[in-house]
This record gives sequence, structure tokens and C-alpha cells, in this order.
Amino acid sequence: MSIRLNSFFVLCFVSFASCEKKVEPPRARESSEARARDETAQGTATVNVGEGSENAASERHEYLELIMHNSTEGNIDETAIVLGKRSCTFGIVGKDSSAGYVGWPHPVGTNAVVRWRDSGKIKRESRVDFSKIYDPKVAASLTFTVAGTNVTVNFKKIDRK
Repeated sequence: MSIRLNSFFVLCFVSFASCEKKVEPPRARESSEARARDETAQGTATVNVGEGSENAASERHEYLELIMHNSTEGNIDETAIVLGKRSCTFGIVGKDSSAGYVGWPHPVGTNAVVRWRDSGKIKRESRVDFSKIYDPKVAASLTFTVAGTNVTVNFKKIDRK
């Protein structure tokens, strides 16, 4: 009886030890997420980069918030704003809601590709040129509003004082 109990406890102990959840270190997870974003953006880099935007993409800019607003009839998911070779993803954005990225550190350029999947599970993409409204010398937000099948962009100065 004692041998069976000991064997049972050993078996339980080994089972618990083998069920341990393995979590990759934060750096490894972070770099794999960054690689995934970069691969997604690189797959469409030729679509994003227009004439003259390569020089503008390498310029430094002031503080920038990227905001995606959903004005469609339902939720949208798989949302992203692609600027040059970098992609800013938001996941699910509910109807009449916004999602944002505060302090975008990467080059901006003069145009963006906005991607989303609508409530009918149809993947959509729209290229937006904001070269006439964007000023890289001013702290601001760029709000990309998805409405049906098109996207508009709004530039708003931010007073950070």
C-alpha cells in the first residue's frame, strides 16, 4: 500500500512538473512581435512608398499620435496603419470608437496604407496621402477615419505644455 501511495505521489509530481507553462523571455517575445510587424509592412512596402516619399520618410518628426477611428456600421478588426516600412496595429476597433498609438517614434513619410477587415469579414485597404496637411515640425495627431470603403485623415496640433 505504501509503495502504491508513493508511486502515486511521484506520478502526480511528475505530471505537475511537465504541465509547467513555458513563457519566452520578454525580449524574445518583443523581437518576434516586431519581426512580425516588419514582415507584414515589408510585404507591402512597394505599395506604400510613392514618389518623393522616401526622402520624407527618413525625416525626423515631432511628437505624433496615430489614431484610427471606426465610422462604419459595425466593428472592424485586423486594423493597421502602415507608414513606410513600419506598421502600427490596433486589433479590434468598435463601431464609433477610436484606438490610438501615443508617441509614434518611427519615420512617417507623406502617405499611409490603412488596412482593416469589416464586419462582413472582407479585408479592405486604402492608400491615404496626407502630404498637404502633415507638418513634421509640430506635435500633432493624425486621425484616420474608416467609413465604409474609404478612409479620410485629419491633422490636429497638440499643445503638450
